[in-house]
Order: sequence, then C-alpha cells, then structure tokens
Amino acid sequence: MIARLERDHDEADQHHGVVDTLVRRWLVCGHLETNEARELREHLTALRVIYEPHIEMEDRELFPTAARLLSASEIHEMGREMAARRRPPAKTRSQSDEGTDT
Repeated sequence: MIARLERDHDEADQHHGVVDTLVRRWLVCGHLETNEARELREHLTALRVIYEPHIEMEDRELFPTAARLLSASEIHEMGREMAARRRPPAKTRSQSDEGTDT
C-alpha cells in the first residue's frame, strides 16, 4: 500500500509540474493556445484519476492504521512533514534578485 501511495505521489508530481507551467503561462499571457488548453485538461484529468482512489485508500486504510499504531505526537510530526513537502521551495537570494535593476 505504501509503495502504491508513493508511486501515486511521484506520478502526481509530474502532472503538477506541467499544470503549474501551463497555468503560469495562462496568467501571464491571458490565454492558452488550443493545444495547451487540451494539455492542461488532460493533466488535470490524470490528477483526478490518481487522487480519487489514492484519497480513498488513505482514508479507508492508511489513516485508521496510523491512528492505531502511532502516538499523537508522531501523527502531528507526520502532518508537519506532509505540509512541508507541499510548500513551494523557498527562493534563494539569487532568485529573489532576478528581474530587479540593482
């Protein structure tokens, strides 16, 4: 079960990368070309196909098992780690300075 959930996360990360790129392009340009809009829909559909059974497995099997086996502090720490993985990476000093005229 854990291996499948990890594979789901890896596959979803790839789709999220493409979705992020396309949505940023859409925001900057105000539109997407027809092929880009199709590609965005395909990746969003793929994410739904991944996440629906993934979330069901977490809710039905993983979380109840974790609640039985782990302490409250271990569960809290796991939640912190999961939240940290979902945060965008912090910008480095050089990334923060890009685009500024100094």
